[in-house]
Amino acid sequence: MQEKANAIRIFVKRLQMRIAKAVKEKRYGRVKALQWLLTKKKRKRPRHTNSSGQSVYQS
Repeated sequence: MQEKANAIRIFVKRLQMRIAKAVKEKRYGRVKALQWLLTKKKRKRPRHTNSSGQSVYQS
């Protein structure tokens, strides 16, 4: 669970940095789009996995 929380923190931090850069460059349409991502994006389970998160392909 800690790994997932850390990955989310990194994702949010990068997005915040992109938003700050867009504001600095006065690209307000980009700011709006990035803010939407920050508030609406939900991480989904990777494709090609079963309900327990294991790959359906055999190694």
